Amino acid sequence: FGLVQDGIFQNQAEVDAHVEQPGKAVGRLRFEDTNGDGTINDDDRVILGDYHPDLTAGLRIGLNWGNFDFSTFFFGNFGSEIFNFNRLFTDFSQFEANVRNEVFDAWSNGNTSNVFPAPDYDGRGFNSRPSSYYVEDASYVRVESVQLGYRISDIANLPGSVRLYVQAQNPLTFTGYSGLDPALSNFGRADIEAGLDLGNYPSNRTLLFGINLDF
Repeated sequence: FGLVQDGIFQNQAEVDAHVEQPGKAVGRLRFEDTNGDGTINDDDRVILGDYHPDLTAGLRIGLNWGNFDFSTFFFGNFGSEIFNFNRLFTDFSQFEANVRNEVFDAWSNGNTSNVFPAPDYDGRGFNSRPSSYYVEDASYVRVESVQLGYRISDIANLPGSVRLYVQAQNPLTFTGYSGLDPALSNFGRADIEAGLDLGNYPSNRTLLFGINLDF
């Protein structure tokens, strides 16, 4: 829920022609006058997205060949949006934080970008208002598990068998989300804060080696 970003002010003529917007200036975010009253304020806020997905799907594949076995599990989340709160820090250096490399391509007189507003210490308070600038598509497909095993039988006349395996958990995630992980955890928070990326710790990538003994 917030303002709708409508580009970046490219020149003074655009600033002068725009409706009344506190802090408007060349290189800063431009917001849409959604209610048409000629002023940008809280009355222009609208629903910007929904963290709850339109569709979730899973696919499990298992194969066996001789003494080898292979299994993998894919999980997909489609149609959800995340409010990437981290961009306060990575894009606008809030609280004197460092910024991400892409900010080097921010708006300037010689680079009229519509992606990142101009680095503007005094303008952070205007640019950082909750808006669609922070809302991103959180759809993803993740390889949650891949396992390869090999069963050895008839070892030293043992009555059972030994199976060796290697397993990777969360090895690959395919997503357009710019944050660390599109699969957020709520950290025990209420549903009202679901979908806010507050710097959540990402899902671990884990490599496991194991032995199964069957008797």
